[in-house]
This record gives sequence, structure tokens and C-alpha cells, in this order.
Amino acid sequence: MTDPIRAFAEHVAGTAYEAIPAAAVRATKTFVLDTIGVAIAGSAEPATPRLIECAAAWGAGTESTVWATGQRLPAPSAALVNAYQMVDGLERVDDVRALIALTIA
Repeated sequence: MTDPIRAFAEHVAGTAYEAIPAAAVRATKTFVLDTIGVAIAGSAEPATPRLIECAAAWGAGTESTVWATGQRLPAPSAALVNAYQMVDGLERVDDVRALIALTIA
């Protein structure tokens, strides 16, 4: 039986950029930019510096960067902080969307 993760990885690695539909490339660029924008918005959350400080205390490492701060942390710690920033940023975006919907209604 073929390992499905291996099969997927081989498919991705063997796919030329030119073979990817233009619509898929555009959508991917949009989603990546949206993710970064949301994380930057979430970096303004007052608890973010405390979370970075806490994550830095869990151990030394410089494998990854916390978005919007330049802080270098071990990969798992940076992933946690970046995920927190994205979730908080998404909540802010949802709040803004709700306000817009209320003003239009």
C-alpha cells in the first residue's frame, strides 16, 4: 500500500509551476496575502508581547521569525505565536465585517 502523504508529496514535487492553473495561482496568492495581513493585524493584540515573552522562555532557538516583530524563536514557539496572531486578526476582521453589514442593513 502506498503511503498517501508520500504520494501527495511526490505529486506536488513533480508538478511544474506552468501546469498549475492560473486561477489556482491567483487564489493562492490572495490567500497567502490575506493570511499575512490578518497576522499583522493580530500582532497589535495587547497580549502578543506577553505571549512572545512566554514562548521565548520555553527555550532558545532562532529557526523561525514571529511575523510583524522580527523576534526569532524556536519553530514550535514561533508557530504558536503566529497562529495566535492569525486567530486574533481573524476575529478583528470578522468584527469589522459585522460592523459593515450592520451599517449597510
